[in-house]
Amino acid sequence: MSALLNHRLRREAQILGQLAEGPASAKQMVAVLYADVRKELHRPAARSVVAHLTKLHNEGRAAPTIAAASTMSSDTVWTLS
Repeated sequence: MSALLNHRLRREAQILGQLAEGPASAKQMVAVLYADVRKELHRPAARSVVAHLTKLHNEGRAAPTIAAASTMSSDTVWTLS
């Protein structure tokens, strides 16, 4: 169980690192973070990144660039809060 938690924390740190470089969408982050993963797995990877971004948003650490966005997708652009 700790291996899974450690993996998720490392991925979260990578996502925060991507946002520290500037606004980005989950799709853009996947292209970097999952560059060594087969392209057909990028869509589920983007869903995972969106889940991380939603968690970070709930913690006040990340925000969509369009505050009124009612749905979050892999194309939604995010920034650090």
